[in-house]
Amino acid sequence: MLALAASPALSQTYEGRVTHVLSADSIRITVVTTCLEAGCPELGDSLRVEMSEIDAPESGQPHGDTASDALLTRLHETVVTVIQEGTSEQGRPIGHLYLDGEWLNGWAVSEGHAWVHAPSAQTKALHDLQNEARRQGRGLWAGQAPVPPWQWREGTRTAAGNAASPEPPKEGFSQIAPGAVDGTQDLMHGATRAEPNG
Repeated sequence: MLALAASPALSQTYEGRVTHVLSADSIRITVVTTCLEAGCPELGDSLRVEMSEIDAPESGQPHGDTASDALLTRLHETVVTVIQEGTSEQGRPIGHLYLDGEWLNGWAVSEGHAWVHAPSAQTKALHDLQNEARRQGRGLWAGQAPVPPWQWREGTRTAAGNAASPEPPKEGFSQIAPGAVDGTQDLMHGATRAEPNG
């Protein structure tokens, strides 16, 4: 078991029932409990939430559908905790997800279902989990020369050569799971596999 300590700085925290898994790093929830700060969602709001600091393979990429299926299996008919850190350019919530105390962003990276999004990642633990998944050949790392989804979306297709190396975390990056709930987080607390939907 890998336990990760709580971050002292929390953003908006609320819970939602998962209604759709839209991709391997994006879900739709209906808010069932909310926070008191300004800007918190209303009970019953339907929100598309994007998982921060990670980027999963697209549906057309190798391992893309497998990664989405893995998240669906984990989250089917569950209630997740959202630690919202901000919003995307489209106004969608971005944050870290927890299921029964397990850090799902870290789980996705550890299982090889997502990359650490090197241009934006601030959490060293994610880089450590990715390095281990790569060494073990888990998930997308079982393929030859996997292409980061942000390059895939830009039209880059790397057919040969070594897999792109993730950028090392910069000094000052968080060493822990952001917004960990209940003091410590159990990262590997059972692994199931996971629906794409709109």
